[in-house]
Amino acid sequence: MTRHTLWQLPAISFLVLAAFIALPVAAPAAAQDAVLAAYSCDTAATPNMHHGGTATSDTHNDGNATTNVHHDGMDMGTPATAAEFDQFYIDMMIPHHASIVALSQAALPRLQDDRLVAIAKTIVAAQTTEIDELRDYREQWYGSSEPIPMDEHAMMQLMPDMVMSMDDMMVQMDADTQVALFCAADDPDRVFIDLVIPHHLSAIAVSEAALDQATHDEIGAFAERVINDQQREISELSIIRQERYGSVSPEAVVG
Repeated sequence: MTRHTLWQLPAISFLVLAAFIALPVAAPAAAQDAVLAAYSCDTAATPNMHHGGTATSDTHNDGNATTNVHHDGMDMGTPATAAEFDQFYIDMMIPHHASIVALSQAALPRLQDDRLVAIAKTIVAAQTTEIDELRDYREQWYGSSEPIPMDEHAMMQLMPDMVMSMDDMMVQMDADTQVALFCAADDPDRVFIDLVIPHHLSAIAVSEAALDQATHDEIGAFAERVINDQQREISELSIIRQERYGSVSPEAVVG
């Protein structure tokens, strides 16, 4: 199977919240109903996009909440800059996985195409399990299961040739924003595809770097699994998009 990389699709510009949220999710085998109920369009914020200023956000998961989005710098916490690649990878992939799980949870009741429903269910089950796996590795190797917020230094360690902007990457890692963008769209099936494909591409790009740079064999094996699984889902989503909308390339989703 041909591997896609992040820069092989048109640039995806998301002018929305640059924030970091690590979503705690229960293991699907033990609490699938609770997982699926964690995010929904009934409680999603409404994206309100601006450029410039300071990143702010009203209360999330409130039916009347509005997310105000501004960008000014890269203040995403105080990460440890002297960390090895494996820690950076874990600290990026936990919230990245969590945001696509949240998107898929919110999407499931609205998706019309049965193939997309199956993909969303697979994402929830597989990536929830992988979040737990990454947290276990982090606890074992670095003394805590909680990821440290990413900054530009950490992202450059992961992907020195990254074409996607830091703002766009942080948007992919924010669960509330992914859900809000999906819920604000008129065509649930189309926006689900157009959010998931670039999201998967960035995970693949980082995981391809992990194949060469990871210190622990477990991370190398994890990265290979991410590449294979998400490449397969990109292929499925591209076929569906071609059939339904006449093109495999996702459009920019700006709310």
